[in-house]
Amino acid sequence: MNRQEVYTLKTLTPKQIYQRYSKAVVLIIASQKGRKSSSFGTGLIILVDGKKGKEKLILTNAHVIFSEASNTPPNILVYLKPQKIVGSWRKDLRKRHKAVPVSYDRLLDIALLKVEEDLGNTTIKFFDANKVEVGDPVVAIGHPEQGGLWTLTTGTISSQKANINNVKGKDVFQTDANINRGNSGGPLLNKYGGLVGVNTSISRKSADGLAITGINFALKSSTIEKWMKSLGYTIARIKFVEHKEEMQDENEHKYKTEPQANALEKQKKKKKSLLRRKEQEFTVPEKPEMKAKPEAGQNRKHGESTFEKGGEILTERMPFEFNSLIDFLMSEKEKEIDKEMQRMWQSF
Repeated sequence: MNRQEVYTLKTLTPKQIYQRYSKAVVLIIASQKGRKSSSFGTGLIILVDGKKGKEKLILTNAHVIFSEASNTPPNILVYLKPQKIVGSWRKDLRKRHKAVPVSYDRLLDIALLKVEEDLGNTTIKFFDANKVEVGDPVVAIGHPEQGGLWTLTTGTISSQKANINNVKGKDVFQTDANINRGNSGGPLLNKYGGLVGVNTSISRKSADGLAITGINFALKSSTIEKWMKSLGYTIARIKFVEHKEEMQDENEHKYKTEPQANALEKQKKKKKSLLRRKEQEFTVPEKPEMKAKPEAGQNRKHGESTFEKGGEILTERMPFEFNSLIDFLMSEKEKEIDKEMQRMWQSF
């Protein structure tokens, strides 16, 4: 009999993915000296192993921290997600740390940042991009323009492109998960919570001015992994190790390995024994031929998680500039906070 070993992972719903991994998503604000405006984007915390041993770094897009016309190291602030989002900048953006660039590649649009303070225990692991297929459900977490902080959007892998913008090795996944300016540098995660890409660009308008919808691109995890390997880093990847099954090729029937099958058989026997006891308890003495039948339990089938598809008119642009938000975040005067918030909300 021809058999094939199959390794599987637990599928997560969008809510479960958000609850587990949104803590590893950060808000990034970078400002260049001499410029009044600042760039605003997203990043994610990853675990790497390099010359200095294991350490946590922040992965993002290079265009989030560098302007097109400058190579000057910017002033970078990183904000960690609070325990609960309440929708107030004053309350949600309290965990602030300074970050410095470790390395970056402007053509590939990748950057690594380092923060001296503790970044918490949650990190995002890479998923093998070669195992990703069109139609796979994905989620994006980030800070879209005019949207809320740590926003969750859902969609699917739509297609893939190689050497985008004529940059050799810059391979991307196309997705219809809603991403907008401000999502740059944020994670695109699959149904296992693994990183399949970093959201990097969006398309909104064709060359002749026609509106384009639902065309968004995420730099493949394999492209990022290859770049990091060239720097001497090894990254943490999701492995198929939760449980092992065997599959019969003839009819694609899955069954457990021998030890698991024995354990399953014991469970079945135990259930039958309990069922017989219950039937005896419900026996009516005066009418032995009549037995109360136990109510049949309802078999509930848990379906796969549904990922809603969404798309809005998008565009490929640099991170949006939001001076009022920057001024608010940079302000150290508590007395001015309320006035500043009122002024910003009125500007929407």
